[in-house]
Amino acid sequence: MERLLTTLQASGHRFLLQTYSALDRYYRKKNGQAYYFLTQAPLAVLARLFDDVDYRGTSESDAVVSLPGDSRAFFQCVDSLERPPARAFTVQRLYYDFDADRYLDPAGVYGDLRARVLASRDPVPTTPEILRDAALLIARYDLGYSRELFGSCPENRQLPVYEQKLLLLALFSSDSPQKGLALLRDTGFIRVHWPEIEAMAAVPQTKDHHPEGNVFDHVLEAFGYRKKHGPALSFAIFLHDLGKTAVEGTKDQPYRDHAGRGAAMAGGFLRRLGMSPGLIDDVSWLVRFHMMPEALPRMPLYRIEKLLASPLFPTLLELYRADLLSTFRGPGKYYEACRLYQAYLKKSGNPFRTLPSGKPIT
Repeated sequence: MERLLTTLQASGHRFLLQTYSALDRYYRKKNGQAYYFLTQAPLAVLARLFDDVDYRGTSESDAVVSLPGDSRAFFQCVDSLERPPARAFTVQRLYYDFDADRYLDPAGVYGDLRARVLASRDPVPTTPEILRDAALLIARYDLGYSRELFGSCPENRQLPVYEQKLLLLALFSSDSPQKGLALLRDTGFIRVHWPEIEAMAAVPQTKDHHPEGNVFDHVLEAFGYRKKHGPALSFAIFLHDLGKTAVEGTKDQPYRDHAGRGAAMAGGFLRRLGMSPGLIDDVSWLVRFHMMPEALPRMPLYRIEKLLASPLFPTLLELYRADLLSTFRGPGKYYEACRLYQAYLKKSGNPFRTLPSGKPIT
């Protein structure tokens, strides 16, 4: 961030932090993935300052600059910073001038900022863009809101796929993505944009293992137990039970092979959104093996040694933890899986010890 700001200041043009970046600073939220700027600098200036400029932008930006570490800077170019563009929600009208080191509040929104409320002074049109903004604001800043603010997502209009991708990446970098996802489902956004995700809400869970509700409710509950915000873990939580919408099980095993089927479906969903191949591979692996930690105590080493050696296995344990705790069963089996994994690491790293490949780890 410091290098980015130094580059902008050296340009001789004025740049304001806006929307999520201004709010991140106000609420003291760390963000290394996306920065949002308002500027009078023309696009030609951005082209001189940065090598990698994408001019397709988004609905509220004119250019996107790719930065190191898979982060991005979004620039909105305006004729005058004294008359910033209108925003649907009051909290979006805060700006920060880093040259003067002060916040700008031309619309007088500090009351709503302090109250942590999502509000509007005018009727809010229900568009995909408005619902996207509302979901992100709720998830990132834990804002209260009235459901009466929103109608239903229009059936005949969708966010561009690129913006759907950015929405999920931003949502999953938030502290409470489940709150934003709940709003997106309640308003029909998920049904219109991601019907395979909507299908999870129609799949009931067996009450002895999943008293929290249907599959979609289970996913929302699992996000409440997420400790880390990494994209692979977050997308795996989001998609780990997707296969339950497509399998035909038995009475005793109603979701048989849902992990394998879900891995293929998760990969297809992420490819449609244009996610990176590395992320797709990682999430597909996590979904495929998300039930395996529970079986560690009874599986012979030769069956699982390759999985245990994967650098993704600690993330798999985090996925298992969120999945397990969201069923209200307690963390006992998670702790046992962690103990066995630590035993494997200790023994496999000792050249004087041989692990019996035909027996479970102890």
